[in-house]
Amino acid sequence: MKKLLAFLFSLLLLFTLAGCMGDVKTDGSKADETNARVATDTVGVCDDGAAAVSGGDAFSETTGVSDTTGHSKWDDEADNSTEPCEPILHEETETSPYANVTTFPEGMFETVVTDEAGTEWVVGSSLLFGGETEAAVEVPETEAVLPETEVPETESAETEEPEIEEPEIEEPFNEKEETEDPEEDAETDPDTGELDVPEGDSPTTYPTVLMYHCVNEEPYTVNTALFVRPTDLRQQFQLIQMLGIETLFADEFGPVHKNSVILTFDDGYEDNYYNMFPLAKKYNIKVTIFIIAYMIDSPGYLTTEQMQEMAASGLVQFGSHTLDHPSLINLSPEGIREQFAGASWIIYNKTGQTVNAVAYPSGDYNSTVMDIASEYYDFAYTTDAVAYWGQDNMMLPRYAILRDTTIYGFRAFIE
Repeated sequence: MKKLLAFLFSLLLLFTLAGCMGDVKTDGSKADETNARVATDTVGVCDDGAAAVSGGDAFSETTGVSDTTGHSKWDDEADNSTEPCEPILHEETETSPYANVTTFPEGMFETVVTDEAGTEWVVGSSLLFGGETEAAVEVPETEAVLPETEVPETESAETEEPEIEEPEIEEPFNEKEETEDPEEDAETDPDTGELDVPEGDSPTTYPTVLMYHCVNEEPYTVNTALFVRPTDLRQQFQLIQMLGIETLFADEFGPVHKNSVILTFDDGYEDNYYNMFPLAKKYNIKVTIFIIAYMIDSPGYLTTEQMQEMAASGLVQFGSHTLDHPSLINLSPEGIREQFAGASWIIYNKTGQTVNAVAYPSGDYNSTVMDIASEYYDFAYTTDAVAYWGQDNMMLPRYAILRDTTIYGFRAFIE
């Protein structure tokens, strides 16, 4: 009988214990799916490290026991501590990966869930003595529904941009003023075939005429000033080409619209062939040689063959320097005519060129010489460097280029 009563009492005790344990889960959370509310305001840690929950029921994963006294079972087992526990307020920390989860200071972890009504629920708490817990209850994320506020649509009034009339800007008159070309209104002289430019419209520019004699490095006569160095002559020809100055023959003298120069060489020395002619061909320079007719084929002077070669190049023209270089002002009119006519005939026979220009020997001339010269030539040159403004083609000036003429002095002549 006693055994039967003991057995029944054991069964009753087991059923009683089973009923009490049914409310607790092994993971430390409430068995009820609604997670019974715990009105917990503050959580404290006592001096002995025990957890205390004030303001409602507390649940401990470690003890599985809760009461309503505001103390856990750990308080009764404290080592006779009479001082009340100081509450430790929640500290705001960084947001956890889990919704509404707050991490407390070392030694305490608590999971707090806030529902849609704003009520806080304690899902579970653990007594930790260092570090964070590895078990945290994940709360499903709930989308916060914000009240829809109607934003009044403001219709942007389409404003038409006013048309801005661009002011008309009068461009400055940049066109060059038309200048009358005197040659357009000029009539051709039926006798000479030359242009007869009306008075007042005649160009005031005429070619510069330069006078040379010998071209050699070392002088071989006492007249050393007449020997221009070949190197100097090359620089002078280069400068003419660089400046774009036009070179003309002696029978092309006249009013020009472009900077021009006439290069003349007197007497007809053979160094003109050896030292000047190659440079003339290299730089495409026109030259006129006033040759002494009786000195052709004489030692130190040009030969017939050289003259023919030079004439055939189209760069060398031969002019008259009389038969034997006399002073024409000391001759009779018949002697003057003989000098002019004889020299022109010899040059023509040797080169085939018609002679239209003469250079007065030593630059000597007078009215008689000029009158007779006009019977045989169209242009007569002196050695005088005088200004010429179309006064008389029978007394054209020339500027002497000598051995000591610098390249700067030469440039001053041609520009």
